[in-house]
Amino acid sequence: MGEAIKGIARAISVHVKDVGESMRWYAETLGLEAGPNDGVQYAEMGRDGRYWLHLIRGGERLVPIDRAVFLFDSDDIELSRASLVAKGVACDAIRWEADHASFRFRDPDGNALAALQSFDMRVVELDELKLVGFRVRCEGDQYAAEIPKAAVRLKARLAEIEHAVEPKWMVGAFKPVEDGEEDDGYWLGVRVEQFGEVPAGMTTITVPPQRYALKWHYGPNTEVGKTYERLHRLIREAGLEREPDAWNVEIGKRWGEPMEAGGTVELELYETIKP
Repeated sequence: MGEAIKGIARAISVHVKDVGESMRWYAETLGLEAGPNDGVQYAEMGRDGRYWLHLIRGGERLVPIDRAVFLFDSDDIELSRASLVAKGVACDAIRWEADHASFRFRDPDGNALAALQSFDMRVVELDELKLVGFRVRCEGDQYAAEIPKAAVRLKARLAEIEHAVEPKWMVGAFKPVEDGEEDDGYWLGVRVEQFGEVPAGMTTITVPPQRYALKWHYGPNTEVGKTYERLHRLIREAGLEREPDAWNVEIGKRWGEPMEAGGTVELELYETIKP
């Protein structure tokens, strides 16, 4: 790292008005244990001999941390939030993402804190999806190159699509097991509230409400298949069963830029599972 720094300190400093009062709050509300401290100027708080927070007396002119700079781990994000609410702590709503969920709350001095639960996979339900866009059909090993090309064309023509909902998100749909030629290919589009006049060269598709196993992919577009393999293993380990003849969904939040096969993509992968 060079001469300026050699690593990360053992605890995060949080400035508080009253160290003693904060020690009690962090112990009673979050279950942390006090380590070395003088109860006035400083206190280290953590668990099992590992100290995560260094509470430091900040004085009456203390300006609280407005945004959480670290997160507490949670095994059950909904239970964690409910537990804090029951103790009178004001908590923000849970924010759900493909690979994690989190919520923010504050200590008595107004310092922003947050809790986070990470997921290898989680089960979700999506409402009906109406999509307008392009249908891509090619040999299996060509999709990694052809889908980005179609995304570039789609983004250039977004203004032509009526009733678009969240057009910044690209939605792909395909069936792992195709029933016939009508199911062959990959549909790439954006959500619409209702179908209007379909732009020339585009098509529509409706994906019914379904239950999915969701996993996040970040990496080369040529390795999406490997992420699906891991997702399928997680589905089996969870005692769930896939619906291979139903629509799978992929949602990309950064899309539409020229990309060769092997380019980096960020995708939410939705594998349909049986109810």
